Amino acid sequence: MMKKNIVLLLAILFLFTNNVYAVTNDENYCASQLKTIGVLKGYEDGSLRLERPIRRSEVATIAVRILNPNKDNIKGEIKSFSDLATDNWAYNIVSDAYNLGIIHGYPDGSFKPNKDISLAEVITIMVNCTGDGNPLEGQWPDNYMAKAKEMKIIPANDNRKSDKIVSRGEMAQIVWNSIIFQKK
Repeated sequence: MMKKNIVLLLAILFLFTNNVYAVTNDENYCASQLKTIGVLKGYEDGSLRLERPIRRSEVATIAVRILNPNKDNIKGEIKSFSDLATDNWAYNIVSDAYNLGIIHGYPDGSFKPNKDISLAEVITIMVNCTGDGNPLEGQWPDNYMAKAKEMKIIPANDNRKSDKIVSRGEMAQIVWNSIIFQKK
């Protein structure tokens, strides 16, 4: 009996401590398309790890790749965030994303580059990438979520909570839908 309880407790702990998601066929397709056009690069082993959460710095990188595919110099100030050291791999990319008007950071002056990104944050960045986001009327994040539904970046019946942590697969689908919207 004691062994069963320990196994059950470990299973419950595993469920609540690991952010692993099931990847859908649509997410796989979108990720494959993004990899083909050079927006997603993947890991050294060639995988995209679509089932894992994605960080804010990684989404900023993807957004800059979309808006600046030729890697042109982006004009503007070097934006310093209180928690992003100049020797961090994402320092220049996050500054570029700021200068492109697609990210703003937090009110306390931080960016939280290693924080897993929420649905509302991904949606905000992608709506801003389309040029339809700055500024939006209404209360954040509801205004961006509604705009993303209007633009078909996410389905109109999407009922995910805006503070939900987004997997790499979900992000790939949102990014692909944003690119498709821009092509229309």
